[in-house]
Amino acid sequence: MFSNFRNSFYLKILFVIISITYSKNLSSQTSRQVDELGMIPIFTYHKITSKDNLMNRKPSSLLKDLDYLRNNKYYLLTVEELYKGYINAPLGYIPAVLSFDDSHISQFKYLSSNKIDPNSAIGILEDYKKKYPTFRITAIFFVTPCQRGQNELFGQKQWINKKLSFLLENSYEIGNHSCSHPNYQTTSIERIQSDLNLSQTKINTYLPNFQYTSLATPYGSYPKRKLWPLLAKSSSKKHSYRHKLIFSYSNRLSLSPFAKNYNLFRVSRLHGFEEALQSYRQKVSSGEWKPFISDGNPNLVTIPKSRKDELKIRSNKNLILAPNSKDYYPWKLY
Repeated sequence: MFSNFRNSFYLKILFVIISITYSKNLSSQTSRQVDELGMIPIFTYHKITSKDNLMNRKPSSLLKDLDYLRNNKYYLLTVEELYKGYINAPLGYIPAVLSFDDSHISQFKYLSSNKIDPNSAIGILEDYKKKYPTFRITAIFFVTPCQRGQNELFGQKQWINKKLSFLLENSYEIGNHSCSHPNYQTTSIERIQSDLNLSQTKINTYLPNFQYTSLATPYGSYPKRKLWPLLAKSSSKKHSYRHKLIFSYSNRLSLSPFAKNYNLFRVSRLHGFEEALQSYRQKVSSGEWKPFISDGNPNLVTIPKSRKDELKIRSNKNLILAPNSKDYYPWKLY
């Protein structure tokens, strides 16, 4: 027993020494104040076309958005990393997520030459990877398998298998956006559950072993709050789906996954159109909006002392548990 106590004591001393040294290094290495309780932007796009409006983004404008992220030290996360709380962004970088709704053909299109359309979202992202290999590119595509025409899994039925496989093989994610895009405010929970189950069934005709792990609600709509858990997991043996994170479309920034008010059933996203993006950039630049600033270590959570009451803390106050993960993350205050 004494040996265990002694080992525990020395570990705590070592942790304090490492924390103090690490904290001093942070202030000298970045001009941004590290704050891992800051907000995370989850940018949401729909169609990539020749227009710039609420539901459309020009290819040149999407390129401009990527340039902004690269030039201003953003680090693109996967939704799985967001869920686990594994933020491996470099010191001083802002984590962000790119998301695309409705599985429209303009997001992923093949030309008659069997090459990816360079003006589709995937064409733009893949070209950006080649041009800037040190800038991480990843995104999640929330799909609607029951939609018809150009929204049925990116249109082009002959290419559906190839497109879905390409996404998973090239560092992209696929999320559930319902099967038929109903409004959850006016649809019974029974029909919602059937639709979610059907979406899972449909995607499995192309990807037999694939399981959705996230949902973006259609129109950002929700049923009554007491029913939110049923969007995450079916209560019926007839249905089979499980969503670890559920995203809204509120035109707000997401809370940090380390914040005690972070809600797995309602993660906010930001509209990906010109006015909303300009407003975001201005508010971040002026300091009105304070984003998550990484400490460069995914195994530490660094926050200002003034925000310690906002942290999701377990009974052992030297540790924080990342949301729904078995990994413990030591945290410190500066």
